[in-house]
Amino acid sequence: MKEKMDRVAAASRGAMARAVTNTSLFVFAAFLFSGVLGMSPLTWHQDAVTQFFRFILVPWGMALTFAQLLRRQNAPMTMDAAILFVLLVWMTVPFIYRFGLTFNNINAACGYAMVFFGVYVSLRNESPARREGLIDWACAVFGLFTLIFGGALLYCAATVKNFAADMGEFGFGIWNRAYLVSGVHYNITGMVCVCCAMICLCGAERARWLWLRLLYMLGAVMMMVVVVLTQSRTARYALLLALAAGAFSRVFSWLRAKVWQRAAAGVLAASVVLVGGYLGAARLCDAVLVHYVRVQEQRAAQTAEGRSNLPETNEPTLVGTALAKQGVDELGAAMQSGAELNGAAAAQSDAVPNEIPPQVPQLNARPAADATFSGRTEIWTGVFRMWMENPKSLLIGNGVGRTGSIVVQGTALESLGAIALHNTYLQFIADFGLIGFGLLLAFLLLIVRRCVRAFMRGGASLSGMLPMAMLVLAILVTGLMESAPLGEMTPMNVCLFFALGLLVPAGEQQRHDL
Repeated sequence: MKEKMDRVAAASRGAMARAVTNTSLFVFAAFLFSGVLGMSPLTWHQDAVTQFFRFILVPWGMALTFAQLLRRQNAPMTMDAAILFVLLVWMTVPFIYRFGLTFNNINAACGYAMVFFGVYVSLRNESPARREGLIDWACAVFGLFTLIFGGALLYCAATVKNFAADMGEFGFGIWNRAYLVSGVHYNITGMVCVCCAMICLCGAERARWLWLRLLYMLGAVMMMVVVVLTQSRTARYALLLALAAGAFSRVFSWLRAKVWQRAAAGVLAASVVLVGGYLGAARLCDAVLVHYVRVQEQRAAQTAEGRSNLPETNEPTLVGTALAKQGVDELGAAMQSGAELNGAAAAQSDAVPNEIPPQVPQLNARPAADATFSGRTEIWTGVFRMWMENPKSLLIGNGVGRTGSIVVQGTALESLGAIALHNTYLQFIADFGLIGFGLLLAFLLLIVRRCVRAFMRGGASLSGMLPMAMLVLAILVTGLMESAPLGEMTPMNVCLFFALGLLVPAGEQQRHDL
């Protein structure tokens, strides 16, 4: 009996150790926390989410980080890991010295440590066999999440519903009559879905069975459709550029011809994907908006008809009150005018609650772009003005969370108090200065050849690496318009260093195989 209990205990310890050291599970947990668990429908569970972050995610990530730092004592540190270590020291020591042990400083230091060492270096140092297993783990958990998450969002789009709209600014479903959101801003929803789509493509490339490959492809397509329906232009263009780059790589590596011929064919394939994808996304978006209007008009007519059939009375009945409330609840958001929706009529604040318009105003898709990039140019102008007035901040940075309030001073955005810079590269420089950005750039330049090698050449040893390279490209492109891609433990930053941790050793292996 004792021997049996010892075997059970040993098996339990082994399973727990494998789970704790499974970097893919940690990446998925960090992705969920930073991209999903903060959504409006989960507002009433925020205490539990906070406890999950403090007592599970942070200890887990720091354990992975310390394991890699201690491991380096008995083995030489690779150059890329050494640069990340120096960058982490720069992000931590000077800013704690300047501003003290503030929440922003500690949170940033822990977040970047977990991403740099707990994710990237951990994967970088794994054996090839172990790394292959971790890729499959990541594809499996992200694929399952994608099917559930994407299915729920597409259900909301098909039925034109929004759940938990009263729990926060964004509900889960159709927001502001035209944007598909997951309880967070449509740009964040789009970024989450781009990551899921690329990881599902990785799973489809690696899957051994046809049914599993089809499931992964279904998840990827669902996420691409959701990206379009969010109307996030940044996410849509990043996705299209990633798919176009993937088409170029496939054609270039498959053809057996001269290099210039392969390159020309690859450019042609990329152009077809880019143009076709853009036009197809525009047509899909227009068709879905027509569907939204049709459903909203039907609901308005049904609500008006239900009230007209009620008996006339001076006293409000329970049925009449319920129908009036239903009409206001369903059409209140539908009659709001988004600043970026052309021709939408604003709802009057003094309108009588039981007066329902005869029809819902026509919707128009967002334009391809605007001159100010949705007001971003004003923010960027403020950043450069800040650097001209204080060149020292350009060199050494302001620290995390200390730039947004400076940039908006004296502008129309000053009432917001603080704002993200909506460019991850400007944000990184503003936070950590040119010194920090130079170290990050040195790291990226050091590994770029290995990543390109994995991107341009196929083979069994690189199965699934093309979608990982496409994911890196999509994240870097997203960074031109959003601050999140290099922001501590954001969904995209976690996925970026996860993908790099797989691409770098794959590129090195490809070099050895040649």
